[in-house]
Amino acid sequence: MFTFSNQLQKLLESRTNDLSEPVDLYLEIADEFEHTGKEELKARATFIREQCQEKSGKLIFDKYREIWGIPNFKEDILTVEDFKRGFLWTFRDHTTSWSDNQDAKAWFLTSEEARFIRHYEFWSWDNEVDECLEKRDGDYKTILDDLLKDGDYEVLQSPVYTNEELFGFIKSYSQKEDDFAIEEIIEDYISNNPNFVPEVKTKVIPKIKPSVTILSKLKQWLGI
Repeated sequence: MFTFSNQLQKLLESRTNDLSEPVDLYLEIADEFEHTGKEELKARATFIREQCQEKSGKLIFDKYREIWGIPNFKEDILTVEDFKRGFLWTFRDHTTSWSDNQDAKAWFLTSEEARFIRHYEFWSWDNEVDECLEKRDGDYKTILDDLLKDGDYEVLQSPVYTNEELFGFIKSYSQKEDDFAIEEIIEDYISNNPNFVPEVKTKVIPKIKPSVTILSKLKQWLGI
């Protein structure tokens, strides 16, 4: 949905874990959206303003979320409560006990909306009760880097990783016991990153020395 203007980029850099940054920047972005005249952006401006006023914004969120590129996953994997000041604040990752867990994770890794998060949680239902097993704080890239360090290679699909970073990972990867081979990580995850450009090894074709027979034939044809 977003075209990253200077204001949105500034918000990405200014957002904090405790929302201690001034609310003014959010309101400026709301004005920017409003002035586009586009219905979906004007609605997003309203959503930002409502949440900046400590309102939930649920009615307008539920009406426009899919137009904004925010899927309505089953079992409340992603709700309006995960948003603060009009932008995604918390992403709640889930085990396979939730039917849409993989779709939600794929969205998280590829959506520009996800860049605004400051909190990550991992939820399980293994003991037949909702349990938050893990929490992480930080900006989007920091959270993905932390997940990667803990063996979540799926994050390498995210476009925040440049081709240079992907090759840096490939070259430095050291397989541990019972871990994935680098070939598997490339095939299953890295190859899905739109920034990944595989190295193409060019083959050197050796020069072939013409035989005496070929040379004599050529001389005959040319009258030499």
